[in-house]
Amino acid sequence: MDEPIRPLVPFIGSATLVPKISIFLIDEARSGEYRYLPIGHSVWEARPKPSTSLWWEVRMRRKTLIAVFIIGWLLSGAPALRAQRTEGTISGTVSDSSGAVIPNAQVMITNQQTGSKRTVTTNESGFYTATALDPGSYTITVKVAGFKTTSKAGILLHVADELVVPMVLEVGAPSETIEVTAA
Repeated sequence: MDEPIRPLVPFIGSATLVPKISIFLIDEARSGEYRYLPIGHSVWEARPKPSTSLWWEVRMRRKTLIAVFIIGWLLSGAPALRAQRTEGTISGTVSDSSGAVIPNAQVMITNQQTGSKRTVTTNESGFYTATALDPGSYTITVKVAGFKTTSKAGILLHVADELVVPMVLEVGAPSETIEVTAA
Protein backbone atom coordinates (compact mmCIF):
# COMPACT_ATOMS: atom_id res chain seq x y z
CA MET A 1 0.00 0.00 0.00
CA ASP A 2 1.82 3.09 -1.25
CA GLU A 3 -0.51 5.78 0.03
CA PRO A 4 1.06 9.08 0.94
CA ILE A 5 1.43 9.61 4.66
CA ARG A 6 1.43 12.80 6.62
CA PRO A 7 2.19 13.66 10.24
CA LEU A 8 -1.03 13.82 12.22
CA VAL A 9 0.30 15.92 15.07
CA PRO A 10 0.64 19.65 14.73
CA PHE A 11 4.19 20.79 15.26
CA ILE A 12 6.15 23.98 15.12
CA GLY A 13 9.11 23.89 12.85
CA SER A 14 9.79 22.05 9.65
CA ALA A 15 9.37 18.50 8.45
CA THR A 16 11.32 16.85 5.68
CA LEU A 17 10.24 13.71 3.85
CA VAL A 18 13.15 11.38 3.21
CA PRO A 19 12.56 9.94 -0.27
CA LYS A 20 11.93 6.22 -0.87
CA ILE A 21 11.64 5.27 2.82
CA SER A 22 8.71 7.51 3.82
CA ILE A 23 10.21 9.00 6.98
CA PHE A 24 9.48 12.50 8.19
CA LEU A 25 12.22 14.28 10.04
CA ILE A 26 10.55 16.70 12.47
CA ASP A 27 12.44 19.65 13.91
CA GLU A 28 11.42 21.37 17.14
CA ALA A 29 8.50 19.04 18.01
CA ARG A 30 7.49 17.92 21.50
CA SER A 31 9.37 14.89 22.66
CA GLY A 32 7.58 11.54 22.46
CA GLU A 33 6.71 8.89 19.93
CA TYR A 34 4.29 9.69 17.11
CA ARG A 35 2.29 7.55 14.75
CA TYR A 36 1.80 8.34 11.09
CA LEU A 37 -1.43 7.29 9.45
CA PRO A 38 -2.56 7.36 5.82
CA ILE A 39 -4.24 10.58 4.65
CA GLY A 40 -7.87 10.74 5.68
CA HIS A 41 -7.54 9.61 9.30
CA SER A 42 -8.52 11.89 12.14
CA VAL A 43 -5.89 14.18 13.61
CA TRP A 44 -7.10 13.12 17.09
CA GLU A 45 -5.58 9.69 16.52
CA ALA A 46 -2.12 11.17 16.36
CA ARG A 47 -1.63 12.04 20.00
CA PRO A 48 1.81 11.27 21.37
CA LYS A 49 1.96 7.72 22.67
CA PRO A 50 2.82 7.56 26.36
CA SER A 51 6.24 6.27 27.11
CA THR A 52 5.77 2.54 27.60
CA SER A 53 8.60 2.26 30.09
CA LEU A 54 7.28 5.13 32.24
CA TRP A 55 3.74 3.76 32.20
CA TRP A 56 5.01 0.29 33.07
CA GLU A 57 7.20 1.70 35.84
CA VAL A 58 4.32 3.61 37.45
CA ARG A 59 2.03 0.60 37.23
CA MET A 60 4.62 -1.78 38.73
CA ARG A 61 5.46 0.71 41.49
CA ARG A 62 1.77 0.96 42.38
CA LYS A 63 1.37 -2.85 42.37
CA THR A 64 4.48 -3.24 44.52
CA LEU A 65 3.24 -0.71 47.06
CA ILE A 66 -0.14 -2.43 47.26
CA ALA A 67 1.53 -5.84 47.71
CA VAL A 68 3.84 -4.52 50.44
CA PHE A 69 0.88 -2.94 52.23
CA ILE A 70 -1.17 -6.15 52.09
CA ILE A 71 1.72 -8.32 53.30
CA GLY A 72 2.47 -5.90 56.14
CA TRP A 73 -1.19 -5.84 57.14
CA LEU A 74 -1.39 -9.63 57.16
CA LEU A 75 1.81 -10.01 59.17
CA SER A 76 0.84 -7.41 61.74
CA GLY A 77 -2.55 -9.04 62.25
CA ALA A 78 -1.33 -12.64 62.15
CA PRO A 79 -1.22 -13.18 65.93
CA ALA A 80 -4.73 -11.78 66.31
CA LEU A 81 -6.09 -13.85 63.43
CA ARG A 82 -4.86 -17.26 64.49
CA ALA A 83 -7.13 -19.40 66.62
CA GLN A 84 -6.66 -19.00 70.33
CA ARG A 85 -5.96 -22.11 72.37
CA THR A 86 -8.41 -23.11 75.07
CA GLU A 87 -6.42 -26.06 76.38
CA GLY A 88 -3.12 -26.67 78.11
CA THR A 89 -0.36 -29.29 78.24
CA ILE A 90 1.20 -31.20 81.11
CA SER A 91 4.50 -32.98 80.52
CA GLY A 92 7.53 -34.09 82.45
CA THR A 93 10.08 -36.80 83.14
CA VAL A 94 9.64 -39.81 85.40
CA SER A 95 12.82 -40.83 87.22
CA ASP A 96 13.90 -42.70 90.34
CA SER A 97 15.53 -41.13 93.40
CA SER A 98 19.01 -41.54 91.84
CA GLY A 99 17.95 -39.56 88.74
CA ALA A 100 17.74 -42.52 86.33
CA VAL A 101 14.82 -42.16 83.92
CA ILE A 102 12.05 -44.76 83.97
CA PRO A 103 10.68 -45.82 80.57
CA ASN A 104 7.21 -47.39 80.05
CA ALA A 105 5.75 -45.95 83.26
CA GLN A 106 1.95 -45.45 83.36
CA VAL A 107 1.11 -41.77 84.03
CA MET A 108 -2.54 -41.03 84.83
CA ILE A 109 -3.61 -37.39 84.70
CA THR A 110 -7.00 -36.76 86.36
CA ASN A 111 -9.05 -33.54 86.24
CA GLN A 112 -10.25 -33.06 89.83
CA GLN A 113 -13.36 -31.05 88.81
CA THR A 114 -14.69 -33.29 86.02
CA GLY A 115 -13.12 -36.62 86.95
CA SER A 116 -11.89 -37.14 83.38
CA LYS A 117 -8.71 -39.22 83.15
CA ARG A 118 -5.94 -39.37 80.57
CA THR A 119 -3.37 -42.16 80.73
CA VAL A 120 -0.06 -41.82 78.90
CA THR A 121 3.11 -43.93 78.90
CA THR A 122 6.63 -42.58 79.24
CA ASN A 123 8.97 -43.06 76.28
CA GLU A 124 12.49 -44.56 76.42
CA SER A 125 13.76 -41.26 77.85
CA GLY A 126 11.20 -41.35 80.67
CA PHE A 127 9.31 -38.41 79.14
CA TYR A 128 5.52 -38.10 79.12
CA THR A 129 3.19 -35.49 77.67
CA ALA A 130 -0.56 -34.96 77.70
CA THR A 131 -1.89 -32.31 75.33
CA ALA A 132 -5.31 -30.68 74.87
CA LEU A 133 -6.19 -30.74 78.57
CA ASP A 134 -9.00 -28.49 79.78
CA PRO A 135 -8.05 -25.84 82.34
CA GLY A 136 -8.49 -26.94 85.94
CA SER A 137 -6.87 -28.68 88.88
CA TYR A 138 -5.17 -32.00 88.13
CA THR A 139 -3.75 -34.99 89.97
CA ILE A 140 -0.86 -36.90 88.37
CA THR A 141 -0.38 -40.53 89.40
CA VAL A 142 2.55 -42.70 88.23
CA LYS A 143 2.57 -46.51 88.45
CA VAL A 144 5.38 -48.82 87.40
CA ALA A 145 6.48 -52.27 88.59
CA GLY A 146 9.16 -52.23 91.30
CA PHE A 147 8.35 -48.69 92.47
CA LYS A 148 5.88 -47.15 94.87
CA THR A 149 2.87 -45.46 93.26
CA THR A 150 3.43 -41.71 93.40
CA SER A 151 0.82 -38.94 93.08
CA LYS A 152 0.89 -35.15 92.91
CA ALA A 153 -2.41 -33.32 93.49
CA GLY A 154 -3.51 -29.71 93.12
CA ILE A 155 -1.64 -28.97 89.90
CA LEU A 156 -3.36 -25.91 88.39
CA LEU A 157 -3.52 -25.76 84.61
CA HIS A 158 -4.64 -22.53 82.95
CA VAL A 159 -5.52 -21.83 79.31
CA ALA A 160 -2.48 -22.25 77.01
CA ASP A 161 -0.25 -23.37 79.92
CA GLU A 162 2.55 -25.83 79.19
CA LEU A 163 3.39 -27.20 82.61
CA VAL A 164 6.42 -29.39 83.25
CA VAL A 165 5.85 -31.67 86.23
CA PRO A 166 8.74 -34.06 86.95
CA MET A 167 7.83 -37.17 88.93
CA VAL A 168 10.37 -38.93 91.19
CA LEU A 169 9.61 -42.51 92.22
CA GLU A 170 10.92 -44.46 95.20
CA VAL A 171 11.84 -48.13 95.06
CA GLY A 172 9.21 -50.29 96.75
CA ALA A 173 6.07 -52.33 96.28
CA PRO A 174 3.47 -50.82 93.91
CA SER A 175 0.79 -51.16 96.59
CA GLU A 176 2.52 -48.45 98.63
CA THR A 177 1.44 -44.95 97.64
CA ILE A 178 3.32 -41.71 98.06
CA GLU A 179 1.11 -38.63 97.74
CA VAL A 180 2.52 -35.17 97.22
CA THR A 181 0.21 -32.16 97.36
CA ALA A 182 1.12 -29.09 95.36
CA ALA A 183 1.12 -25.85 97.32
